[in-house]
Amino acid sequence: MLKEVIESFVSISIRLRNQQKLVRKIEMIIRCQDRDLLSEQQHLIRLRRLQDERKNLALIKAELYAVVDTLTMPQ
Repeated sequence: MLKEVIESFVSISIRLRNQQKLVRKIEMIIRCQDRDLLSEQQHLIRLRRLQDERKNLALIKAELYAVVDTLTMPQ
């Protein structure tokens, strides 16, 4: 059981790290974009994508915390 929990923790940690990188990348793109060259629609698409990726990040964090809660700490 402990091995399975550790394996799931590691896989979720990897997904979490990748999702955090993706969110930071999208935030950087939005921060550095030239608003004069973008249409309003393109800007809104990027903002929606950022919101979706942040939601995915929150779900992965919740999944990670659920796995951590299954571990019993020695007293």
